[in-house]
Amino acid sequence: MLLARLSALLPRASAPSLSPLHLSLGSLRFATKKSGGSTKNGRDSPGQRLGLKVQGGAPVKAGGIIMRQRGFKFKPGYGVDAGRDHTLFALKPGWVKFTTWTPGRVRKSELGGRTGNVRRPKMKVKKFVHVVPNREVLGWSDKRFLEGVSEGEVEEMEVV
Repeated sequence: MLLARLSALLPRASAPSLSPLHLSLGSLRFATKKSGGSTKNGRDSPGQRLGLKVQGGAPVKAGGIIMRQRGFKFKPGYGVDAGRDHTLFALKPGWVKFTTWTPGRVRKSELGGRTGNVRRPKMKVKKFVHVVPNREVLGWSDKRFLEGVSEGEVEEMEVV
């Protein structure tokens, strides 16, 4: 009797009509496969292996790669040249040496001993990589091995 009343409430115009018995038993059919949607992941590229390959004070062969970099964070110095992709490599065998240089640095002696309220320009430290011919030069404070650098630039250069 209850089923007759419920079936009277259902619309009769629908072609595949479901009786209340079917609804209570859960005989509805669901998809057996998951729909294949698109994804935005899965495109990771491998690393480029940039960075320092030979430490300061370490021996290097002629043609050996010292550093791989993007742009000139370190500039080629004596015995070092740069490739198309800014890779620094040794031109001859020797030991790796790193130096820094600040162009336009003002020393206290040039200021006449004044140290307060002196307007100094913004200074950018330039870093160089050299290959020195013998191991004794590594602790040597003389900068004669820097060929092609002017006398004033050599005096301002600091050995790291």
